[in-house]
Amino acid sequence: MIPWPTHTKCKMDGLAYLWDHAEQQYAWAHDVVTSYYVNRFDQFPVDFRLWYQFHAKKELAKLCQASQELNGQSNVVPYRQHLTDLLAFHAREQLYRTKTCLAAELVQGAAQLSIPFRVVLFDSWFLHNELIDPIEALNKDWIGGCSKDRLILFDDRWIQL
Repeated sequence: MIPWPTHTKCKMDGLAYLWDHAEQQYAWAHDVVTSYYVNRFDQFPVDFRLWYQFHAKKELAKLCQASQELNGQSNVVPYRQHLTDLLAFHAREQLYRTKTCLAAELVQGAAQLSIPFRVVLFDSWFLHNELIDPIEALNKDWIGGCSKDRLILFDDRWIQL
């Protein structure tokens, strides 16, 4: 088997260090959320969104540490860099969207394109109200994967699958 090439020190936009389930190791890759239309006669990709990784807690901790290290500095250059880093963090924080939010955008976009779908199918990763609510707002049915430890409300009581 020929190994896939790996990325190293790459400046490619949106690249993240993600778990590769096939290789059972982390790899540099893009994480793409897609929508795909299927019926008895046709199937085609509809749209996609690139998910950008954002570790808010980790980045905020680095910013706090850098801020503490700046105390007592007389040189203004490190302060300018720190301010730039703070602004970049805030911009990424405001623009960040979860994969589930991106999936909801794809469903709404397919409806705006008048694609004739009645059911949205997705795996357990996306089983959240953040996706289900927009689907139901469009009066569409949905089928989502569900992990076996999930609690569901059935006949006015919570049960584990």
